[in-house]
Amino acid sequence: MRTLLRAIVVFAISCVLSKSFALAKSSSQRDALLERSAASGVGIAEVTVLRTKRSSTGAANATLQSLGAAGALPASAYWANAQRQTGHGVAFDSGRWHLLLSDDGRAGKLNHDEGVSDCAELGEKRSDVEMASIGEAFVLEKLQSVVQLAVGEQIVFNGAKHQYRRSASLDGRVNRLEYCGSTVEFGRRVAGLAIVGPGSKVRIDLDFRGSVTGFVFDWPQYVETGVKQAVLNLGDINARAPQSEISASGNWSVVARMECGLFDPGYKRRIAGGPIQSACVYHMRHRKVDSTGQNTESASIHVVPAGVTLIKDPSWRYLQALCTHGAVCLDQ
Repeated sequence: MRTLLRAIVVFAISCVLSKSFALAKSSSQRDALLERSAASGVGIAEVTVLRTKRSSTGAANATLQSLGAAGALPASAYWANAQRQTGHGVAFDSGRWHLLLSDDGRAGKLNHDEGVSDCAELGEKRSDVEMASIGEAFVLEKLQSVVQLAVGEQIVFNGAKHQYRRSASLDGRVNRLEYCGSTVEFGRRVAGLAIVGPGSKVRIDLDFRGSVTGFVFDWPQYVETGVKQAVLNLGDINARAPQSEISASGNWSVVARMECGLFDPGYKRRIAGGPIQSACVYHMRHRKVDSTGQNTESASIHVVPAGVTLIKDPSWRYLQALCTHGAVCLDQ
């Protein structure tokens, strides 16, 4: 069985991009993370376009059975005769446990009504390496039926997010920060290229003790199309992307970081048999100052096609717009 890579994932079409999912509390910490995750360049000449493998309908029940057999689901939960159809797949309810599976069985989410209940002293917080190791073991042992790897594919550790709770006494004299748990995320590389976007992700929720309290996976199977797609240089990719703007009034929009690779939009937008082609994801930060001087910060994500010639994809509005306005586009 392949071993997961214990390293912060390098998102690239050739370039070094670092990424941290750890929550940063101060603006200086956030700025430092953003500075370290700035793209240094894009240089690969072409990629091989992939497509998602079509799955049989009604595969959700087979996935439920395989997850249960592997011990990925709570032993106390009883899932039989508890399913209902939703807009995004099939839901299974067992007491306060809930499992949602896509119709093709390639994506799912397990969660509990209570969410985070217990927390611990901040000093008991586990390291990212320890949490990643626990998450890795769960993926390899319990989710192996859904997180499958083809030849040339790797799972990589993307990083961790941590949950905290601040508590105070009634008189306000005691104010302490507690550690409640972590979510570790894993992604996928195909032939060395990162899959960017919501697809090909696995997240494991852990409480402060390191016990698994839930998970999310979106893990389709890919096949090569044999189509080679030439990739634009960084300047031409940036020309398609939203631009940084800074005004005298204090309003600004800046590119915080970018990640490039093969784009998978995730199961809610992914088309069965649809193309997985080159793209860069731009993470933008915005600040708007109103008439009273108060400022509001926000963030947005923009996915920019990176191919010289694009493969038409009805699920990708911006790509389709480029095709309409002069970009060279091919049918699937």
